[in-house]
This record gives sequence, C-alpha cells and structure tokens, in this order.
Amino acid sequence: MFTLLNNLSISFLSTFFSLTLIIILQQLTNSKNEVEDLFREEEKKMRENNKYKVNKKNRKKILVEIYEINKKLRIKIFIFILIEFSIMLFFYYFVTAFCEVYKKPKLVGL
Repeated sequence: MFTLLNNLSISFLSTFFSLTLIIILQQLTNSKNEVEDLFREEEKKMRENNKYKVNKKNRKKILVEIYEINKKLRIKIFIFILIEFSIMLFFYYFVTAFCEVYKKPKLVGL
C-alpha cells in the first residue's frame, strides 16, 4: 500500500510540475493575443463608426505599440532560451552522472 501511495504521489507531483513548466514556457513564446487585441480594438472602432479612418497619428500609435510588443517578445524569447539551456545542461549533467555510476561491466577473459 505504501509503494502504491508513494508512486501515485510522485506521479502527481511530476505531472503538476511538468504542466506548470509547460504553461510558463508557452507564455514566454506567445504574444499573439496582444497583437490580435490591438487590431481588434481598431476594428471595433471601425464597426462602431462607419466614417472612422485610421489616420497617420493612429498608424504611428499602432506601430509604436507593435514595436513595444516586439521588444517584449524578444526579452521573453531570450528568457525562454536561457531556461531551456539551463534545463538541457541539468539533464546533460544528470545523464552523464547516471552513465558514470552505472557503467557497462567489463567482461573478464575475452
């Protein structure tokens, strides 16, 4: 009974941490909603007022906002790459240590 409960708790914790990590990494690489919201806002203005036109001032404002979103995305992607690289280094160390501990036994007399 103890083994079953222990394995279940380990499985649940592992799943929880994996899903949390996946969600965090997805948020770091996704800025689609921000850009969509920006254009939906302009589209909403156009639908409410048929005479609404996007003038140069509004275009410049939209371009500045897109530039800001792009800048944030670059920072997020840099953080994503750092996290991914650290995870890869950790697993490389883990596999190397595992292989060092459990070496293939040498056959004697061959």
